[in-house]
Order: sequence, then structure tokens, then C-alpha cells
Amino acid sequence: MKYFSLFCLVLLFGLQACVKTEFDAPPVSESCTKSATISIADLKASHSLGQEELIAAGTVITGVVAADDASGNFYRNIILQDETAGIEIRFNVTDLYNEFPVGRRLTITCDSLILSDYNGVTQVGEIQEAMISTRICKGEQGLVVEPITVTMDQLDASYISRLIKLEGVEFAGGSAGVNYADAVNLYSVNHVLEECGTENEMLVRSSGFATFASAKTPVGSGSIVAIYSVFGSDQQLYIRDLNDVDMEMDRCDGTGGTGLTSLNEDFQSGADNEDIALEGWSNIAVKGTRLWRGKEFSGNIYAQATAYNDTSPEMETWLITPALDLSVEKTLNFQSALAFWTHDGLSVWISTDFTGFNFASATWTELNCTVAGQSDANYDYVDSGLIDLSAYSGTAYIGFKHIGNPTDGTTSYIIDDVVVEDK
Repeated sequence: MKYFSLFCLVLLFGLQACVKTEFDAPPVSESCTKSATISIADLKASHSLGQEELIAAGTVITGVVAADDASGNFYRNIILQDETAGIEIRFNVTDLYNEFPVGRRLTITCDSLILSDYNGVTQVGEIQEAMISTRICKGEQGLVVEPITVTMDQLDASYISRLIKLEGVEFAGGSAGVNYADAVNLYSVNHVLEECGTENEMLVRSSGFATFASAKTPVGSGSIVAIYSVFGSDQQLYIRDLNDVDMEMDRCDGTGGTGLTSLNEDFQSGADNEDIALEGWSNIAVKGTRLWRGKEFSGNIYAQATAYNDTSPEMETWLITPALDLSVEKTLNFQSALAFWTHDGLSVWISTDFTGFNFASATWTELNCTVAGQSDANYDYVDSGLIDLSAYSGTAYIGFKHIGNPTDGTTSYIIDDVVVEDK
């Protein structure tokens, strides 16, 4: 028993000796014995577009990773940037961010690597996996790559593969409130980015493999940080992740914020026989080609929808108000009329998750109101009555929906004097 106790005591001390009392220190950066022999700008300047050139012996560049493949929007490449320029470094491996994350300094020995370009973007590589340990020295991490704030007019070839920032921009109407890319079919998608106060625009390209592919583009305005690129004559931006996009302000035209506190639209600013294009309003053809149009009679202009002369078998068109602020209880009132009744084709809807651009995915609820019907004479206005909107809150949109069938005959519908005011 005495020997057993002694054995247990020795074993206990042995086990304690095996227990770590301190955490491992984080790995230190490698000591890079080489320094840059050429700036990235000078290396790029030595390249002739359209050619493939072996990089001369003794060529070494150094810089900080400005973009990696962590989000999937960059594939098998990183963007390396020094104080003079940025350049794309291509690899034959993935998950580069594990070793080469944004903010890490790298020193790359470029001897005998290929200097080439793809549709105007200069590239170094491809670096094979077996080369990485001998070609690339990993330096300190956590460095901040500050984007260069520019305007679209200032962007030229010298900014290609650099991290830039554009302020006062928004996604164009058809590119706002939609998926960044096709995450189902894994297709890349281009969206149009507009600069407020100018007619300048360029593309924001996102990969279907990106982690944010199914996220919605913002509907407001603000700033975007991205790697500037080109594809031939097209100017393109590649964001690294959604943190690069900050567009929480109203759109450039002042809409898209909390919404209007009141509305009084008589359509008098429109024109006869022209599709309605009032600021803040959406005019959408869901089926067929006909939109709501301005029509004039005896000096009064109103909004009219009809399937007459439409060549499609079905017609559905929506006229949607600007955003309305329902933080205070509101009522809706409008006038409607019809001509040549064949069917009841007008209904009124409300949505609190429509953004001005996501019509197909928004939730629409039909409102109970009075509209012109079969028993009403042609062009006689019918009052909708006061429609109580107090059941709804936040930001809302009112949609006037017209359906028609040009083959079997169709009713023309008119709306006018749309008023939203405090209850």
C-alpha cells in the first residue's frame, strides 16, 4: 500500500508537469531578407498590354494585401498594393485569405513569373502552390489599407487594381433592391452604379459564388469602397464584402428615406398621351407593354390604364406612389372613373416592404375601397371614400393595379386626385 501511494504521488506530479500553464504565443511574422527592387507602378509600366513577358531575375515587389478571396468575390487571386499602385497576383490554389489576408504585408520574388494582362488588367502569375514558400515572404499583419477617395471622372488606368472609394453614389433603378449576383445558378451579375449630380456611371460586378450573392443591393445613396478594375472599355468595381457598401441615405433625388408625410397628386404636371414618369412614382408593366399614361380632357390631366391595342394576351400594370411615412396615422382618398366597361380591372394595394425597386418580392395587401364599376357612366368620377391606413406603420407605398385582356375587350380605368393626409 505504501508503494502504491508513492506511485500515485509521482504520477500526479508527472501529469501536472504535462499541463500547459500558458497559451502559445501567436506566430511571429517571417523575417524577410529581401526588399523591393521595383515599385508596383514601375513593374506595371514595364508591361506591354496584350503581351506575356517573363519577369527579369532579381525582381522583387512588396506591398500590402488590399483584397483577398475570403468572401468568394475574388477567385484564386489577391490584390497587392504599395504606395504607387496595385496589381493582381494570380495563384492556382484557393482559400488564399488563410495565409494572405487583407492587411498583411507580402514580399514576392517575381523571377521568371509571367507578367500579362486580362482585358486591360495587368497580372502577375500564376504562382503554383509549390512556389509559395520560396516566392512569398509573409510580413506583419493588421495593416490598414486606406482607400483613395476619388470621383468617377478621376478614375483612369493608374487606379486599376487599387482600393478606391466613391462618395455620393447609388445603384441605378433596375440595380437597386435586387440580389448582388445569382446565387442559385452561380452566375456573376453586373449592376449599374450612378454618381449623384452627374451622368457618370459604372458597373459593380459580383460573383455568384460570393458569400453575399443573395443579399440585396441598397436602395439609398452613400459611398462604396471597392477594387477598381476594367473589362475592355467597361469600368468595373469589385467589393470585398458588404462592409464596403454604406448607402443608408436618401436617394440622390431625395426619395427613399422615411417617406412623404403627405401626398396630393393631381397629375397636372404630366402630358397627354405620355407614360407617367413622376418623381418618386413607379410605373411598372408586369404583363404586356402598356403603362399608366397621362391623358387630358377639358384641361384636366389624369392617369389612365388600358389594354387597348396591347399585343400581349394579358396586361397588368401598376402605378405606385412614392414612399409614405406612416409614423402618424394616415388616410387615403382618390377619384376613379372608367370607360367602355367589360370587366372590373382596378384594385388598390399597400406594401410596407416594397423599397421602390423590389416589386416582385414585396408583399402587397389589397385595400378595401370604392372604385368605378359596371353601373357607373363613362368618365363619371367615383370617390373612393376615406381609406384608413392606421393598421399600417413605417414606410409604405400605395399601388394602383390595372388588369386587362386586349383579346376579349378591356375596360379603361382612370385615377385622379390621390391624397394621403393625417387621419
